[in-house]
Amino acid sequence: LHLDDAMTLALERQPSVLQARALTEAASGRVEQARSGFLPQVTGSAIAEIVHGRPTTQSTPTSAGSVPQGTYDVFSVGVSGTQLIYDFGQTLDRTRAASESRDAQKSAERTTTVQVALQVRQAFFQAHAQKALVRVGQETVANQERHLAQIQGFVGQGIRPEIDLAQARTDLANSRVTLINARTSYATARAQLNQAMGVFGPANYEVADDDLGAVPGEDQSADRLLPAAIAARPEIATLKQEQRASELTLSSIRGAYGPTLSAVGGVSEAGVS
Repeated sequence: LHLDDAMTLALERQPSVLQARALTEAASGRVEQARSGFLPQVTGSAIAEIVHGRPTTQSTPTSAGSVPQGTYDVFSVGVSGTQLIYDFGQTLDRTRAASESRDAQKSAERTTTVQVALQVRQAFFQAHAQKALVRVGQETVANQERHLAQIQGFVGQGIRPEIDLAQARTDLANSRVTLINARTSYATARAQLNQAMGVFGPANYEVADDDLGAVPGEDQSADRLLPAAIAARPEIATLKQEQRASELTLSSIRGAYGPTLSAVGGVSEAGVS
């Protein structure tokens, strides 16, 4: 598993990234919802009734006595529309506030993406370090096995005492325990990498020997890096956009102090036919 593949999987499957992406889509929908106040509002109605009695519409004769009682149908249909003309900035400021909230959520989504990328990189290099410790443990066990064989030969020839053979066996056993612990830590690190990527399943892969290149400008002084961080950090952009959205929301509420000017029109028809 290479680092670039791990980053791609995290952006596709990490639940926090998917949640932030969905919140951005919802914020975009609220912009359209706020903007809908500028569109005309049209309402239609239709009624059909069966009435027992005498018709009372203008199409019937004026003499009620000449109209027999009975059962007849009455129909009514109509449509009306309302178009906003001016509301002292209520709809406009609500739309602008929704736009700022959407931009704030986009910055928050970028913050989540950056944090997930950091977690994936940390987990990847932690697993890479544990993999290196496994290699070291394997080499140590191999050296201790060769050393034990050498000591056995020396003891067999009477060159070394028996205690040296016992010590060599102890060192080999300790090396094997260290190797087991390293393998366990490596498996745990890969499971943590799966968690950081949002992958559910066995970690049946080996971590590639990748490294992270130099970050542009990392050798600059803190006095130069701090202004660049303030300008680029998405958390700061989120706070500024949320503040602007709150100001516009307050302005839209103040707009409700004034009247709302709208154009209203409608047409309807009713009768027995």
